[in-house]
Amino acid sequence: MQIIVIGKTQKSEKIAEKLAQNKENIVFATFHCDSANYVDIEPNNKSELKEFIIANEINLAIMLDYCCHTLGFKEEIEQTTDCLVLCPDDADLSLFLNNSTAKKFAYKNKIQTPKFALFEKETLAVEYLKTANFPLVISPDKINETESPLIFETKMKAKKRIESLFQTGNKKIIIEEYIEGIEYTEYLLVDGVSAFNLFGAVSYFDEISTNNCRYINEDILLKIKKEIIPAFLDAFMEEGFDIRGVLGFEFVISRDKTVYFKNFLPFFKELDVDIALNTLEEDFAHLCLNSALGHLGEKYEEINISPKYSISVDTKNGIINACANTMSKAIELLTYEAGEYENRMVSITDEAIKFWEKN
Repeated sequence: MQIIVIGKTQKSEKIAEKLAQNKENIVFATFHCDSANYVDIEPNNKSELKEFIIANEINLAIMLDYCCHTLGFKEEIEQTTDCLVLCPDDADLSLFLNNSTAKKFAYKNKIQTPKFALFEKETLAVEYLKTANFPLVISPDKINETESPLIFETKMKAKKRIESLFQTGNKKIIIEEYIEGIEYTEYLLVDGVSAFNLFGAVSYFDEISTNNCRYINEDILLKIKKEIIPAFLDAFMEEGFDIRGVLGFEFVISRDKTVYFKNFLPFFKELDVDIALNTLEEDFAHLCLNSALGHLGEKYEEINISPKYSISVDTKNGIINACANTMSKAIELLTYEAGEYENRMVSITDEAIKFWEKN
């Protein structure tokens, strides 16, 4: 199979390496990677990518990064070439690229989400702070990898954040209530009709993530898996969304055990890629291809997932990972690796474990 991975992040590089492990695949990438053939084309250059795909008879294009998602790319490539594209199409794109669209979709379908307000003018956003209850989460409405949501406890700092976001070209910002609790992401593999569970990840302030979900009440997990996510999938079908590939659902579980929906993800989060690659036992290229073709339900009864536990830590300069057959061993490995890499990671790991145990 001829595959091109389009992106620039570590996430893209790791996926390219995973795909290249199957020697039957010829993997190209729009970034330098030891396991893939470098393609000197900007990820958002639709015309050059199309020419390359045609010239090299590419079978599958996988677009991973938010910054690469452009209107019309999937549709044009699939209509004019023999290549399948694994990324949201135009009809689905706003669910993944805009915080407010995802939250409005949840609200419309009676799924609880933190209270939020959307602003197109800086003055109105600053005025809103006068009556808002702190702490607040402030972020661009358009999701990207460089300006993540930040939590603010004072009006002064919140005001500076609002001013900064508008000054750097953001046309809309979203301000929402901060829900303290455990962050949980459930990942599925979908093909427009069928949906297969992959794994769930518990994260600690987007710095540490693990697939050990014992930190979450079993009834809460069942509610997410058996009630909330099926409600979303039914709503997608009713409204004609044809989502394919990895589909993530981000939640936060408050101290009073209320589940709040945060966002949809069009692929694994950077912090969770290692967990996925450590635990997925199926051929990843075949999973991607059958998802794009809409054949998952015909080819698989379930997706095989390793029972191994995995933990990953964002060290700010790179993500390190530990994987083992027991959670205690994984923590031990990670603590050692983190200590070798950066001493502060040891204390962060300890703090995360305490946080999960306490909740």
